[in-house]
Amino acid sequence: MNNKKKALQEFYNHNIENWEHFPRSEVRQQYLNLLNYQVRTRLSILDVGCGTGIDSQIISERLRTLNIEGYEALGIDFCDRAIELGNNKTISGDISKEWRFEVEDLFEFHTPKFFNIVLCSMVIMQYENIEVFFEKLSSFLDHKGQLLVVTNNPYLVSMEYSIAYINENSYDHIFEIEPEKKQITIRKYHHSLNRYFEAAKKTHLFLESYKEIYAYNNETSMFNSAEKNTYGYPNFIAFHFIKR
Repeated sequence: MNNKKKALQEFYNHNIENWEHFPRSEVRQQYLNLLNYQVRTRLSILDVGCGTGIDSQIISERLRTLNIEGYEALGIDFCDRAIELGNNKTISGDISKEWRFEVEDLFEFHTPKFFNIVLCSMVIMQYENIEVFFEKLSSFLDHKGQLLVVTNNPYLVSMEYSIAYINENSYDHIFEIEPEKKQITIRKYHHSLNRYFEAAKKTHLFLESYKEIYAYNNETSMFNSAEKNTYGYPNFIAFHFIKR
C-alpha cells in the first residue's frame, strides 16, 4: 500500500463514525432521484466508495416503496471500519438483506457480472487521471447501464482554494487526527466540468442528466447556512450517465 493510500485509509478509519452524524440526507436524496430503478432485467447495483452505506440505506427504502424485491446490491470501500458498520446495518435491518459490503480497492476490484446501476459519490476527487477512473467504472456496467458520479463543485473548490478553474490542478486538504494532533495531508484533484464530460464520453458514457446541489442545512459540515457560502455557488455536482 502506497503512502498516499495508507494516509487516506487511516483518516477514514479514524473519522468514519463521526461522519455518521453528518449524513447529508437531503443532498443524497437529490442525487439519488436521478436514477431510474425500473429496469427490464433483475436490478443489480454497485456502490463504489460506499462508506457506511448511507446511500445504500436510502436506496433500500426507495426500492421498498417501489415494491422492487430480489435485487442484487454490493457496496465496496477500501475503509475496513466503514464496511464493518455497513454490514452491521444489514444485520440490524436498517439496510435491506439484498445488500452486502466488502473491503475492496476500486482498481483491484474485479467482477464477472455487469450492473444496471453504478453509484460513485465523493470519490473521484481522489484521482488525478479521471479517464482511467471512468474507464474502470464503465467496465462494471451493462449496455444502457447507469452511472451516477457525485463530487464537490469544482468551481466552488477553485474559489475556496484559489485554484485557476481553467487549469487541471490539485490541492492539499490537511486533516488533524485527534487526540494525538497528528496531521494528514490528502492530495485532491481539481477538474473542469468539460473534462468530466470528455472523459466519460471516451468510455461510451453519455450524459443523461446533471444536477447542481446546494447544501444549506445543519447536516453538512461544509456550510451551515446560505450566508456562510459567500460565493452562492452549488456545493455539489451530480452527473448521471448512460452507457451506449
